Amino acid sequence: MSNGGTVKREDNHTIAYAYNVGDTIERFNKCTPQEQSSIEARIAKVIIESFLEPADDDYLAARSLAIGGLYRSFFWSGAQAVEKYLKTYLLLHGVSVIPFSRGHELGKLLTAAEMVTPGFIHIDLAPHPTVELPAHFPLSHFKLDSFIATLEKYGSPNNRYNNYGAIYDTGHLFALDTLAHHLRNKMQVPRIEESFHRNLSADFKRYLYENNPYFAPVEFTHATLPNPLFPLTNAMHVTQWEFLLKRNDMQFLFPRQWLQTHMKIS
Repeated sequence: MSNGGTVKREDNHTIAYAYNVGDTIERFNKCTPQEQSSIEARIAKVIIESFLEPADDDYLAARSLAIGGLYRSFFWSGAQAVEKYLKTYLLLHGVSVIPFSRGHELGKLLTAAEMVTPGFIHIDLAPHPTVELPAHFPLSHFKLDSFIATLEKYGSPNNRYNNYGAIYDTGHLFALDTLAHHLRNKMQVPRIEESFHRNLSADFKRYLYENNPYFAPVEFTHATLPNPLFPLTNAMHVTQWEFLLKRNDMQFLFPRQWLQTHMKIS
């Protein structure tokens, strides 16, 4: 009866897993070792294709959006990436993610990962030590719980209609870089480039690698910060809806009431 192992893909990259199929399907225990290995391999490959590879896509999208100045969309893609990375981790450890399918509650996923591996949440989100920042730039630094809460707020499905806007600085991007690296590093999975199944264009290689030593090849030359190709940013957008929530006189209450009867807004 298997309790985990590794699967080698056609591209010779390995995937580590720690699930026991026999805990869910009793007949699995009567299969031959060769049959068990084949079953486990098929499961692992579906997990990678359904969660890890889309997470890598979302992570690359988040970096591209942040560099391009689309900050609300950065939070959406960043939250999607972290959600899928955490679900990959849980599934590879035999934990069902069905209870997390109705929402995007990153905090609960993180708690579940901590239950699987005590100490999982002790992740330092400081930028990579080789990233050279100008001393005068007010970069935000995050603890894991506060960064997850920020992703949950600005990356919430409720914010797809720009209910909350976004408060962003480049520290959010560096925190996502660090978190993505650590989450992938906690799993034995193929290199991030393998998720894209094609050669990235020059632009997307830059989006993935620029000032991102966690994932960039050793020979990649990073641009000195700040520069036009990788701006250092502080941005805040307070939405009209947030403004309407602040007071209850007619000029604020009536627009709020009308909008609540005509659209889903929170």
